[in-house]
Amino acid sequence: MSYGTGDHTNELVSVYAAGAGTELLEQYEDLWYPGSRIIDNTHLFHAMVAFLGLERQ
Repeated sequence: MSYGTGDHTNELVSVYAAGAGTELLEQYEDLWYPGSRIIDNTHLFHAMVAFLGLERQ
C-alpha cells in the first residue's frame, strides 16, 4: 500500500450517505466547525457504531 504523501493534510473530503441511519450523522454537524455542516472524520466512526447498536468502550 502506498499513500500520496507521508504527511497529513487538512483538506476536506466529501462523504455522501443515503438510506437508513443517515440521520445519525446530523447530530455531529456543526460540533467542531460551528456554522457548517462539516463532520469530523472521527465522528463518522461514532455514527457507524451507533447505527450498528454497538457500545463504545
